[in-house]
Amino acid sequence: MFINFQEELNRELPVHKLDEEGKEKLKNPKDPIQFMWIGHATFLVQFDGLTVLADPVFLYRCSPVQIVGPYRYRPTPCEIKDLPKIDAVIVSHNHYDHLEHDAVQKLNNRFKDIKWYVPEGTGSWFQKYDCNNVKEMTWWKEDVVKIGGKEVKFCCVPAQHWSQRTPTDAMKVHFV
Repeated sequence: MFINFQEELNRELPVHKLDEEGKEKLKNPKDPIQFMWIGHATFLVQFDGLTVLADPVFLYRCSPVQIVGPYRYRPTPCEIKDLPKIDAVIVSHNHYDHLEHDAVQKLNNRFKDIKWYVPEGTGSWFQKYDCNNVKEMTWWKEDVVKIGGKEVKFCCVPAQHWSQRTPTDAMKVHFV
């Protein structure tokens, strides 16, 4: 029996594009905690007046070039231009499916005061894209952000994984 892969994906993992009502909900969250999965490892969470984006990847391919490399099975439900003000971005590690240069540039251009929480050893990569508010983190390191009179603590915990962006830099930077 032939199974149409695209039909199966549409049924099992439908993409709900962010409409105007959804954009308004992101700008003015009514719930104490609001979460949106954007795709793969990328997600947005809002709580206590803070909006955090994790592992920003919005392009079709997770690769240094868009001609080859692993691709998305599902499109993203939104684009960076659709997002509300982002207070912080968390990057777990430097693989292409968790860290995309195009997204970093667009986020940094749109939201100049973003706080970037990145793995230890990747700060110079972010400086290439004019990211100024970069906090390199390692296991058990903590940082407190004050937003609207409230304090939110970011803490990195150990993970069993690895880091690499080129053939010669395996395990040269941290992963959190």
